[in-house]
Order: sequence, then structure tokens, then C-alpha cells
Amino acid sequence: MARHGSHGESWRVMSALLLAVIASSLTSSLAFLTLSSLPLQHRGAPLLCEQKRIDFLPRYTRAEFQQDPRSTSMLLRKNKEGHKIERKWGKGHRTSLDAETAAAGTLTIASSKSTKLPGMDRVLFIETGFGADQHGQNITKAAVRACRNAIEFNSIPSIAALLPGGYADMVLRVSLSLPLRYAGKLDLEQVRKVFPYGRVIFNLQEGGCRMSSGIALEKMGDVGDAMLMVAAHVAVGSAAPESEDDAGGGGGGVVETGPEPETHSYAELVEYVREARAKSCAKQVWIAVVGAPGSGKSTVAQRLLSKLTEEGVKSVVVPMDGYHYYRKELDLMPNPTLFHARRGAHWTFNASKLVDDLARAKEKGEGVFPAFDHADADPSERAVTLSPDVQVVVVEGLYLALREVEPWRQLQRLFDETWFVEGEEQVLRERVIRRNAEAWQLPLPATAARVDANDIPNMRLVQACAVFADRRLRLPSDFPEDAQPEYTPAAEAGLSPVHGVTKMKGMKQALFIEAGFGADQVGLDATKAAARACRNAIEFNSIPAIRELMAEGYSDMLIRVTVCVPGQFIAQVDPEALRPLFPYGSLQLSLQEGGALFLSGQRTLHGGSEALDWMLVAIAHVVVGVKDDT
Repeated sequence: MARHGSHGESWRVMSALLLAVIASSLTSSLAFLTLSSLPLQHRGAPLLCEQKRIDFLPRYTRAEFQQDPRSTSMLLRKNKEGHKIERKWGKGHRTSLDAETAAAGTLTIASSKSTKLPGMDRVLFIETGFGADQHGQNITKAAVRACRNAIEFNSIPSIAALLPGGYADMVLRVSLSLPLRYAGKLDLEQVRKVFPYGRVIFNLQEGGCRMSSGIALEKMGDVGDAMLMVAAHVAVGSAAPESEDDAGGGGGGVVETGPEPETHSYAELVEYVREARAKSCAKQVWIAVVGAPGSGKSTVAQRLLSKLTEEGVKSVVVPMDGYHYYRKELDLMPNPTLFHARRGAHWTFNASKLVDDLARAKEKGEGVFPAFDHADADPSERAVTLSPDVQVVVVEGLYLALREVEPWRQLQRLFDETWFVEGEEQVLRERVIRRNAEAWQLPLPATAARVDANDIPNMRLVQACAVFADRRLRLPSDFPEDAQPEYTPAAEAGLSPVHGVTKMKGMKQALFIEAGFGADQVGLDATKAAARACRNAIEFNSIPAIRELMAEGYSDMLIRVTVCVPGQFIAQVDPEALRPLFPYGSLQLSLQEGGALFLSGQRTLHGGSEALDWMLVAIAHVVVGVKDDT
């Protein structure tokens, strides 16, 4: 009996070891899948079953959805008839759950028909990568490293079978998420050289991360201690039919730039409207006037309205600003302080209501819309009326050309033309500072700080949308001239005025800095992406000299972790879920805007409706140092 028991114990040990090996293999496989996507499964490759059940821990209950105003415009959507909650997932799936299913924590995933991206007919493979430049503040170097990181661990031996022309038919859509303040220094020709085959289409978006490297070295070309980080998203596939003529091989590269900006008088703008009406078979022509804060888009829209009225063309202007969330709605957000501070970001608007109202009005030829009451700092309902006899509808606002964010992208089908009002960032910044200082009755320095924290990130996101416009306009020649700027551009926050080691608050000395990135392409789970970024930053490093550097060992250690995610997801990150990743020392955790939200595909679902696939990318910056108790 004793020997039998011994064999039984050995079997249990061997079984445990076998399970550990299997678990380790699964973990490695999942680590790969977090950074890659295989959209070609929709072409019949046996990668996943048609339906599959998975377990997850829901972050919301049905009641929370009903209380959360963002649920209709960001992550989630209610089905009015079935009272179901829909959540969009990546890799070509859509999930739908009711309250009982959510409580049980299980989902049923149904595959869709196809995955596409702008400029691409088929998306075969998606790769993501991360790159940084610690010294020299060279954004091109960071972007090159991000692209190499995305592709250098992968190979596609099946490319000849998937594309009839092989590499000659290959198109790569490369999206770079970076601090757009550095976009002017980005050499895309150097980035293109990373890709030896196929035609390359570049798309830039605000994101990435800019943190401290802890030291500024003059010999390395540093002008401060900034470390620039870029996330790259590389989609490999074939060209869309309209772009096949110039999609040949040879490694060509293009950037989505849109039309060239031009200066026009209002008389010319009226002529463009007249041309649009002549082309349209509809009774009404819809024009979107888009521009960054301070660009003059509202003035352009109102003066165009006056000119059209003088010509006998009945018109109306619908302001997007009327769709701000009310302040009382912001109070219900998971992080009210953040949502109030960032009011004006695209995720502080009720975009779903905007899309629904405009779509209904375009279909019926009439409708009523809110406007923004600056005196009350809230929308004013039913402020604008569109009657059936109106011939031209001008919709003006910041995010009307936001083509890769749901549900804003749905607006593009409503407009006959989209006009983008251009402006240099420094000039726009000065206008917004002067305007807001007068409105808020604040000194210029205090106003500038608020503008730099909120309006400038919004401005950069909007400026990147100029590529989607039908016309790019400089302010009309009869627009009033601006006064010369009174305020110099904001100083680069965190740049050391002298070279040397950066003194970090709460630390006697910063010893080691690590950076990493992580993604969630199934569920837009910001906590999951943040955890993966933190692991990526620390799991490949070791500090054997820690006891030499710290008198009391780990008890003297301070770890300062900054996680960058897109602003609308900051409130979704659970700090407590990240703490166990750092078992030693004292931990300080902060969150800031950055990272990336990449569009991984546009799908046609069974039944004909469309959905988007998203990949949420987080970037982690980890500083290990000696705690300063003074």
C-alpha cells in the first residue's frame, strides 16, 4: 500500500509538472498574440471555430451602463429592443451580452465576414511594435525602432499564396502613434526603408509617450532629458481597388496628406458650395467645416452662412459644440476630475447622439439641434432648427473628420464635402490663450497652462485629420488679421536646463529606468494593456547591484510607474491590479494620456452592418530609485 501511495504521489507530481509546462506554453503563446493579429482567419483559415466561448471578468453591470453616458459613444452600446449590451472586440469578432450573461462572466463570440482598412482590400497580418530614443530626442530614430520591433520577429512565408503577385502586390499601412509636437522632425523616408517590400502608406496620430530618461548627455546630442517613445501598427495586405494602379512593388512610400492648403475669399467658398449643389441630386447639400481650436472654423461657417443668405440660398449652421456632455453628466464619469479637466476632448462629447441626430435630419430633411451656451457652460437644447426648405447645411466642429474613432467615423457618409481650416500650432495656441483668458478672466500664464494641458492635445489630434478633407483652407483673405503673438510657446516640460542627472521628486537618486508596451486587441481592456506594458518593461531586466546601491536593500527602493493610455481609457485602468507586478519597494503609480488606439480592421458583419476592430496600446515608464524620506 505504501508503494502504491508513493506511485500515486509521483504521478501527482508529474501531472503538476506537465500542467505547469502547458501553462507556460500557453502564456508564451498569449504573449505573442497580444502584439499580433491574424485577420486572415475570416478567409477560412482554421484558426478559430465559428463560435467560441470565453470567460472574462466584466467591468460593468447593466445598471452601470445605464448610468454611464459614455457607454453609447465609446466602448459599449445598448440594444434598445433586447436590452442587451454590445461590446466590440478585435480579431474580427463582436460580442453581445445581456445582464444574466454579464453576471455569469461568459460571452459567445461570432465571427464576421471580412476585415478591411483604408486603402486596403484585404488585411492579412497585423504587427505592432514599440521604439524609444533615450538620448538626442530623435523622433525618427524612435519610429524606426518601433517599426523594426513590429516586424523583426515575424515572417510570412505564405505571402505568395495569399497575394497572386507576391511582394509586388503587397501594401503596408503603417500607423505611428507619437507626440505630434515632434512630427515636423519625423523623416518618413528613413522609416520607409525599414520595409524592403511593398507599397507603404503612413498614417500619423497623437499618442506615444514623452518621459524622462533620467539623464541628459551633451555628447549624445541631448538638449534635455526627454525620452521619446513611439508605437507602430503595421497592417500587411493588398491594395483597395481604387489604389491598385500605384500599388506596385519597389518599396514606394506615401503619406496620407490630403489636398494642398489654399487661401480663398468667401466668394470662392460660395462658388464651391454652388458646385457641390450642382453635383448633388439631393435637395440639401451638407458641408462639414472642421478645424482645430482657434482655427476660425466657427467664423468661417457663420460668414459663409451670411454670404449664402445674400445669394438667396437658404442655409443653416449646426454647431458640434452643442453635443458636449452636460457638467452633471461629467460628474457621473468614473473619473469626474479628469473629464472636467479635459472637457473638449472627443470623448467628452455625446458623439452617438450627434451621429443619430445628423443622420435622422439628413434622411428627413429637417431636425432640431442643441448649441453650446457659454454663459451656462452647458448645451442649450433645441437652439438650431433645420427646416425642409433649407438648401445648404453647414456643420462645424473639431472632430467631424475623425475617421478612425467610433462613432465619429460614421459622420463621413453624411457630408457632401469636408473642408478643413488650416492653422499653425503656435498661432492657434496664441489665439486660444487670448480668447480663454478673456472668457475665464484669468491671467495669461494660468490660462496658458490650462490650454497646454487640454487644448493642445485636442489641437494635434484634429490637425492630423486634415488628410481626410476634400478641401484644406487657409483663413479666407478677407478674414481679420491676427495681432502678433504675445506669448512664447510653452517650454518643453521636464527638459533639464543643464546637462546631467535629473533630480526626481521623492528620490535621492534615480538608478534605473525601464520602458515597455503592451496591447489588448480583444476587448479594449485598459488594465490588461497597462499590466502587459509594465511586465514588458521589467521582465527582461535585472538589477544585481541593488544591494550596493541601496543601504537597506529593497526597503530603500522607490518605484515610480507612469502608464500612458489614450485619455478616454485612463479612468478604466485599475491601479490595484498593477501593484502586484512590483513586489519590492514602495510604489507610486500615475496615469497620463498617450499610448495608442489603433484601428485594426473594418468589418462587414453577417446582416450587412459594419463594425470596427480596435487595438489598445499602453506604454509604461518605470523609474527605480532610492527613496528620499526627507
